[in-house]
Amino acid sequence: MSHIVKTIRQLFSEARDVSKTIHLDLPKRVVDRLDAVRRLNGASSDIETIQRALALYDTLLTIKQTDGGEIHIHTNDGRYKKLEIT
Repeated sequence: MSHIVKTIRQLFSEARDVSKTIHLDLPKRVVDRLDAVRRLNGASSDIETIQRALALYDTLLTIKQTDGGEIHIHTNDGRYKKLEIT
């Protein structure tokens, strides 16, 4: 099992241990993006979509900061593109 999958699973289990209520006022364009991402990843709710996105973002930042490396995406045409993480 990859480091990323382990980290994402760990974040999901930690998220279930403690809860905090957060109220968000999101612009329509952000709500539309959230809905689109939820449909793409098959999440059952907005919070599940946000948890998955946060877990992925945290994993990418952790890899970048701890390993000091770069993250690249391998495209269908065989090229690699650097993923800029901020």
